[in-house]
Amino acid sequence: MSIRWKLLALLLVMTLGPLLVSRAMDIWAIGNLGREVGTEVRVSLTLDARLDLMRLIESYATIIERESTIGMLLLRNQAREVEFLLDQRQPDGDERTLFFSRDFEGNGATIPGMIRSEHHGRLLPDGEIEPRWVSFQHPVFHHAPGVEMEAVHDDLIRLSGVGRKFAQLSETLTAVLWQYVSLDNGAHVSWPGKGEYPEDFDPRDRSWYRSAMEQGRPGWQPPIGDVTTGRAVLTASMPVFRHVERDGQIERIPAGVTGLDVPLASVLGTARLNTPWAHEAELLLIRLAGQEEAHQFTETPPDAQTVPIIFAQSSFREEQQDWRRPPSFRVLGLPEGSGFEPILADMVNGRLDVRTVELKERTYLCGYGPIEVEGQAAGYLVIMVPEPAITQQATELEQQIHDQFWTLLHQTGMVALLVAALGVILAWRGASRVTRPVRELAQAAGRIAEGDLDHPPAEPRGRDELDQMVRAFARMVPALRDHMRIRESLRLATEVQQSLLPEGPPTIEGLELAGDSRYCDETGGDYFDYLRFQRLGPRHLAVAIGDVTGHGVAAALLMATARGILRSRVNQSGSLAEAFGDINRHLVEDQCHGRFMTLFYLVIDLDDRKLRWLSCGHDPAWLIDVESGRSTMLEGADVPLGVAPDWSFNESERPMPDRESLIVVGTDGIWETADAQGRFYGKDRLVEVVLRHRLEPTRAIIDAVLADLAAFRGERRQRDDVTLVIVRILPDALQTAGT
Repeated sequence: MSIRWKLLALLLVMTLGPLLVSRAMDIWAIGNLGREVGTEVRVSLTLDARLDLMRLIESYATIIERESTIGMLLLRNQAREVEFLLDQRQPDGDERTLFFSRDFEGNGATIPGMIRSEHHGRLLPDGEIEPRWVSFQHPVFHHAPGVEMEAVHDDLIRLSGVGRKFAQLSETLTAVLWQYVSLDNGAHVSWPGKGEYPEDFDPRDRSWYRSAMEQGRPGWQPPIGDVTTGRAVLTASMPVFRHVERDGQIERIPAGVTGLDVPLASVLGTARLNTPWAHEAELLLIRLAGQEEAHQFTETPPDAQTVPIIFAQSSFREEQQDWRRPPSFRVLGLPEGSGFEPILADMVNGRLDVRTVELKERTYLCGYGPIEVEGQAAGYLVIMVPEPAITQQATELEQQIHDQFWTLLHQTGMVALLVAALGVILAWRGASRVTRPVRELAQAAGRIAEGDLDHPPAEPRGRDELDQMVRAFARMVPALRDHMRIRESLRLATEVQQSLLPEGPPTIEGLELAGDSRYCDETGGDYFDYLRFQRLGPRHLAVAIGDVTGHGVAAALLMATARGILRSRVNQSGSLAEAFGDINRHLVEDQCHGRFMTLFYLVIDLDDRKLRWLSCGHDPAWLIDVESGRSTMLEGADVPLGVAPDWSFNESERPMPDRESLIVVGTDGIWETADAQGRFYGKDRLVEVVLRHRLEPTRAIIDAVLADLAAFRGERRQRDDVTLVIVRILPDALQTAGT
């Protein structure tokens, strides 16, 4: 065999062999990577979905509670106005202003103030709204079938001015659909004025009328279908009374019921679910019923003592959720083994949670939580999402990796053929010198793929382009080794520094705490901590938050040093001023030239009802009254730590606030964040966000601030560390501390 054929065989073995083995290992690694990434992404997406469901359910509950409170306030004022009109001895009104349903037929041209209103329009089967002619100047009057006009004439005259009163009251709840009053004698007045009352309409037969008369107090009713618009509405109703003088005493005699309707869309249509699987989510409103009540919605009597009844159902498939359909009550079927039994048990006990259920051969992630109106259980909110919709992104990622796998396999074959052809040509021409650097490069590439960076290829002896490539490859290996070592060191430094921050806030009766720190690099100079010392008792807490100049490794080292000195010194006896004098001297001796640390240290003493703090060059904290929203600054005038070794620090003190309050303290990375135009976020915007969310948990307030900060920054990179701590002093703490 000629030397060229030997060179050809040698070249093919030395080039194709390592290449094919390396490619095979890469392909095997990609396959494993696809499976592992898919599993991790699937778990992560499911956890995120659970959190999203919990937040959405809590948001809906808050919306319903807020709307119901406003509605009850409006209803009570409405009842007072109705009772005032009913107590008039002589009817004070104009009979010519009494317009009945028949007067509103067509466009109601004979009635002043008629307009076409989409808000009061009828919902068509295709989901469109047909505007309705209504009058905001005149109400509509009606009397029940079988009731003579003469029997209700005086009361209708008395109530002729109710439209003006209702118009003034409805400004506090713009979502209200109808306001009305129905008397026990069959008289009925509704505002705004409208037509198309059914001939057999008797308001005394409606559930909201019967419930208010039986219970004798205000209350919200489950959703019902509105007679006029066909929409699902929530009705709030309460009895009204006449005041009659008998034997020198004023007696309250039941006269009827006044009520108002709020479209269910107005209560629940404001929330959004901004997730990739939102179009697959189904939302149910459920209330629990006994066997006897549930039997009216099903042909066979249920076996369970407590049965879930669906009284409203919608989805997030449309941008505006369709809650306007008339309600359709039905029993929620619970097949055995579906996993719904624990959910039903949680509903009975009023719990909020997220579980996995099996329904109709599909797996769903089911989030649920109670709805309370006026402190009473009104039902349950349930959101169900098919699990494949949640994990679709993971499935697509696995498919992409699988496609890449076959692309790589195809490329491997093409490369192998190309290398073989080149090898034949080079061998035929006797380019034996080419085989040496190629072989060395293949061997070096194999070692690098296996993680061996200590053996770069040998230095070539030639000067052509191939030899230059070998030299460049040899220089790349040490640089790659140094880069990997630096990355590993930074990863370890990040883990160490993160371990220095609190894993979570301590549990102290009367306090609710939350804190968070976001670094702009792998390591940072921001720091916060919760400090509790056994010698001071369980109702004593210290909160520290600091900011080292700059960021990165140097700032992280100074932060870690300051943390250790601080934790060691403040646990000893002496005042705060003395403690921070010692801490400052230690940092001056240890720290690098030109670096210092600002720090705000707050002590909350629930037993002595005191707030004590010391500010070392740090921005003041805010003390915010939750009820009024007014804020007070907790200021200090000391220099940062590590600047002046002989500085005498000053401790500040004030009494514990008498009402529920928030203490907000952060670092300048928040208010000095700039947007695309270079404008700063500012402290005023921070306080505004806190005030908007001050009734929410402290963790939710911090999340709201961080989300608003990210939206303000936009696409710009975070250039400074951001740290925020919020402490809520609860009313229970104030009462306990004062006893």
